[in-house]
Amino acid sequence: MGGPLPTGSSAESSSTTVCGIKNPGKTFKSIYSTILLIFCTIIVMAVIIDGNTKIASETHPGACIVILWAALIWLSMVEGGQASLVGLPPVDMSLYEDSH
Repeated sequence: MGGPLPTGSSAESSSTTVCGIKNPGKTFKSIYSTILLIFCTIIVMAVIIDGNTKIASETHPGACIVILWAALIWLSMVEGGQASLVGLPPVDMSLYEDSH
């Protein structure tokens, strides 16, 4: 009648789910920040295309847009690297002394 017991940690089984989403607060923050990033990027690109910035008025707006996107991509890689560095301190480094 019953079935097998769930095989997850107690933290997973006790997490709050709303509409199938395990962490609605984190999901909201992710969606909200993505929407803000897209909005701000569109605003900056519009200002560049209109030539309302000093660098866009002196150079081709297309070059400025390429630089903007290159900076956004580079920043996302730097932030990703920082997140991985923050996650490393709990790892016991002596486990990797011989192999790395």
